[in-house]
Amino acid sequence: MVVDFSPPETLLAQLIELRKAIIRDGTRSFEQWRPFIWRSSFRSAAWNLAYYLALQQRDAQKLERALMPWGLSSLDSGISSVLPHLDGTIASLGAVCRINPTLLPQHPSPRAFFRGERLLKRHTNELLGDRPCHPHDHHHWIVPCPNLPLDACFCQQLQQQEVTALRIDLRENPEQGATAIAQFQASQQPTQESGHHRCKLWLTLDEKDIGDRPQPQNQPVRCHRLTLKEILQTADLIEITNLGNPEALTQLHHAIQEQTPSDRPYPGIIVSLHPEIQLEQLPDIIVRGAGRYPFGIGIPPALTPQVQLSHTGQRYQAILDLCQAACIPVILKNQTEASPRDSLNGGTSPLVAIVRSLP
Repeated sequence: MVVDFSPPETLLAQLIELRKAIIRDGTRSFEQWRPFIWRSSFRSAAWNLAYYLALQQRDAQKLERALMPWGLSSLDSGISSVLPHLDGTIASLGAVCRINPTLLPQHPSPRAFFRGERLLKRHTNELLGDRPCHPHDHHHWIVPCPNLPLDACFCQQLQQQEVTALRIDLRENPEQGATAIAQFQASQQPTQESGHHRCKLWLTLDEKDIGDRPQPQNQPVRCHRLTLKEILQTADLIEITNLGNPEALTQLHHAIQEQTPSDRPYPGIIVSLHPEIQLEQLPDIIVRGAGRYPFGIGIPPALTPQVQLSHTGQRYQAILDLCQAACIPVILKNQTEASPRDSLNGGTSPLVAIVRSLP
């Protein structure tokens, strides 16, 4: 690509126009999202996501390259702090052009450039809990439920190894899942009383399980399927798989508001993306989830690229960038399944929450 060696004054005018357009379009997106944003901790992240989407709608690559000779090509590097990077570039280029600083956006404070990292850490802690002070371990380990019964030794290891959550999948065998929940809760009671590390309960549902649908007439009930109300009485984290419509999160929201016991905090929500997810829907999914509850995005193996430059690799990177812009954690589902005991003994867990950009 040929670099446009424009005078700095021309580049400054282009940057100012770009800033106006990003603020205009970003404000329009945020106003559409406003009814879904209840959590004050997500408001700044939602603004950044709106600015990021507005920037992505424009081809800023030529402008990026034109800024390189001036040492200012940082527009695309500030995914989690779009406006501070843009304002910093404008202020610096204004100094090159000897423009009165009062006529330009004020240069952001150093802290403003890292606000996104702080929000990511906060949102991860709200969803999964704060990690113990291990110098080189920022991971949250999620262990799948083993075959029943859950023996005391296994539950003790959950506590000793400071596992973040035990994941119980209620889709294939809900009766077995209900038994595992009861055994897990019984094992956690002494832990809660002693004040030691508490392993969270992560329950996995399908999108169709969000609504408590009546059993069709004349159809035998094969096993007890937990109702959403019963799930909300126990779950710390609810994973929704195969989500194809952001509106389903609104239905889940109403259920949480109406059916969560008053003495329990609202659960965290994890949406595991469908392999055929339309990326245009992802910002709406993020806002409807993270705007109301601690929230994360799960990436299944089908969306994890084998070759980074493949089509899958491009979609994977786009998902990571959107989540980084919204300052929410990403949960990767590894393709290699390991037994829970191997996971607890230092092996690779099938689920690891990746906390990016933390010091």
